[in-house]
Amino acid sequence: MGAYTGVDLTDMVRHLDFMGWDSYPSVNSENFDTCLAHDLIRGLGPEPYWMLEQKNGYFNGGDYNWAIEPGIVRLWTYQDIARGANGVMYYRWRSNRFNVEQNQNGILRQDGTPRRAYAEVQQVARELATIGPTLAKTRVVSHVGLIFSYDQVWAMQARQQYPALNYLTEVAMYHRAITELGLTADIIAPTHPLTSYPMVVAPVLSLVNDEILRNLQHYVREGGHLILTTQTGIKGWSNVVHDTRWPSPLGELVGMEVEEFDAPDASVANQVTYGQDTFVVDGWMEVLTPTTAQVVATYRQKFYAGMGAITRNAYGSGSVTYVGVVHNRDLVKAVLRDTWGHPLPARPTGIFVTTRQSEEARFTFYINMQGHAAAINVEAPGQNVLSGAAVQDRIELEPWDLAIVQESMT
Repeated sequence: MGAYTGVDLTDMVRHLDFMGWDSYPSVNSENFDTCLAHDLIRGLGPEPYWMLEQKNGYFNGGDYNWAIEPGIVRLWTYQDIARGANGVMYYRWRSNRFNVEQNQNGILRQDGTPRRAYAEVQQVARELATIGPTLAKTRVVSHVGLIFSYDQVWAMQARQQYPALNYLTEVAMYHRAITELGLTADIIAPTHPLTSYPMVVAPVLSLVNDEILRNLQHYVREGGHLILTTQTGIKGWSNVVHDTRWPSPLGELVGMEVEEFDAPDASVANQVTYGQDTFVVDGWMEVLTPTTAQVVATYRQKFYAGMGAITRNAYGSGSVTYVGVVHNRDLVKAVLRDTWGHPLPARPTGIFVTTRQSEEARFTFYINMQGHAAAINVEAPGQNVLSGAAVQDRIELEPWDLAIVQESMT
């Protein structure tokens, strides 16, 4: 079930031939939560995974039940494929009449007649008939490793001191910022090999053991760019706070110490200057004292005005950026851009871009998850394999529609 945290999927996947999951997106969702779940399952490996239950109509429960927009079942199917699925099945074929799941969710109604989704599934099958075999050999192109730890989830559930700092909320915020910038993240365990990623982000990684520490050090030493955030490394693996200065065993890696923190109530905020811009922050603010790092953002208010809020440290051939504040996605995006180090194209709100590639072919999906038309600049020219039209610089997308541009590999 995507980002379900009742079991450690990194352990479970070791016993499986391939992963599968069930997707039931809300019709009024902004879609980032569904993308996060896809990226989490894909990051577990081995690729490709299967979508075992794709919602195709009404949900089984809840306080309300919106009718889905025409075209969105087709769109959800292509999003499954765009983010790594090689098989998609739907729940369910015919509306259930019995027991706890008596509902209207089905490609067929309870009387056996087809709903709108029936025609959309047919359309997808026709469209994949020619490109499916080639597409099946491709894999998702990912740019960022986003570290996620089930142990960290459970540690914070066992002892969460301040509601303003929530592990899952911070992971979701960084994932959304990465996605809004047009990058694709693999959500991976802290012991996962990291050197294939130009940038790795590890939000609120409080629990760090020797294996994780060596993994992070090796990644940065070999030229990787690592972003860490508040409370990193403050505890050992038994969820006990270290008797050394924060960030404890990561002190040399990050090149700074946490002098103190400020966790005010929701009525109090501060401001941070980063580059030429000012950002409002609240909830949890760490005051950072550099040892070898450079201070790249400072506070503007309260007694710690002028002191460090974000630092950046050179380590080996790479760098470590430590973000000592939370709750500002615009600030996070600015830090991600600077760490990425290359120009990123503007992405219109509501359009999700993902690429799948093999040695033979490269397909980029442009998915318009909104109820109005929109345009986007393409990453490279090619042919829209759904319409057959040539695509040069820009593509127009209808509401709840997509384009799949097959780029030239020559």
